[in-house]
Amino acid sequence: MQDALSRLRPRADTEIPTAPGYCFAGGFIANSRWRNEEAGVDIDIAGHPDAFVSVWIYPLASHKKDRPLLERMGGIAQALGNLVTSVRVLRKGDRQIGPYKGQEHLASAPDSGGMRGHAFVWETQGDGTLDTPAIKIELTTGHQDSNGNPQQTTLTDQQAIKLWDDMLNSFRLRPTGPA
Repeated sequence: MQDALSRLRPRADTEIPTAPGYCFAGGFIANSRWRNEEAGVDIDIAGHPDAFVSVWIYPLASHKKDRPLLERMGGIAQALGNLVTSVRVLRKGDRQIGPYKGQEHLASAPDSGGMRGHAFVWETQGDGTLDTPAIKIELTTGHQDSNGNPQQTTLTDQQAIKLWDDMLNSFRLRPTGPA
């Protein structure tokens, strides 16, 4: 912790550091070699209280999955048996975001209250380095309210897919300086 604190410096929200490190609101921790790191954020979507996006970044090889996303999703479907008949796969396949080759799986399914929601995920395995981390991005709709009650999603399947595509297409690799 002392090492991280010694590398901490303030950062304007509009500043993009050229040195390798970790950006967060109002600050930056400069470090070219992390011993252990993962970063995650949940983002609420304006106008859609039942929806949120989660982004997780794992730069270390220890987070690498044993199989690609779509192979793991196929195993889950087999394990669920008859329950999976109520799940509608809207799209699945390979998808590249910038330099990152990954896979996506987009599905809608009923929640415990019988209302449909969406569970979209994109994932890249990465190489276990800061330059090519494992990344997982999820969009969930029909999420519970603050009292734990299921909510009806405000998005149709087509609207959810458009939101997903617009969101994924907006991701950009932050420049970190000379190669």
